[in-house]
Amino acid sequence: MSATVEPRDPTQTSLYPLRFEPIYQYRLWGGRRLADLLTAPLSGDGPIGEAWVLSDRDDHASRVADGPLKGRTLGEVLELYPEQMLGKLAGRYPRFPLLLKFLDVREMLSLQVHPADDRKDLLPAGETGKTEAWVVLEAGTKSRIYAGLKPGTMADDLRRAIASGVVADNVASFIPKQGDGSPSCLPARSTPSAATLWCSRFRRTAT
Repeated sequence: MSATVEPRDPTQTSLYPLRFEPIYQYRLWGGRRLADLLTAPLSGDGPIGEAWVLSDRDDHASRVADGPLKGRTLGEVLELYPEQMLGKLAGRYPRFPLLLKFLDVREMLSLQVHPADDRKDLLPAGETGKTEAWVVLEAGTKSRIYAGLKPGTMADDLRRAIASGVVADNVASFIPKQGDGSPSCLPARSTPSAATLWCSRFRRTAT
């Protein structure tokens, strides 16, 4: 005589404080300190620059770390509990609209240009424009954040700087300190870069 155990219906589970497994990302400019911050071991011995702690991307989906919903992806949880996850915005987004990261930056990052939503010609199929908000958790003595061009910089100035390899001379920057950040999202065409900087970044993933 045998008996089968039916899987628990997730819709009968009360939503509880969710903790997700971090998704570590190899980055040439990264370090090895994110494991201390997140108390989750790093794989291998290479530089890890990012820990994605909340992601609803198809290629890197966050999974619930514990409890009755353990193993469920963020997208699956959103489908089961749209109102609890998004409140009045439930139904507006096809996926969870934020990407939350922690960065461990030991070397200079590249300067990036983020196309706005209206530049579909510059966006990969299915992607949207990207804005960011960030907070500095720790900064070394040589840390610096670059964001946006210096006032008065024109297109020709930037072209000459690119040809001469001195683009950074035309980019606005400042030395960060712990607690610095942006209270709202950065303009779509700006991104922070720094050395030995930890920060959290939020990325809009859908409209």
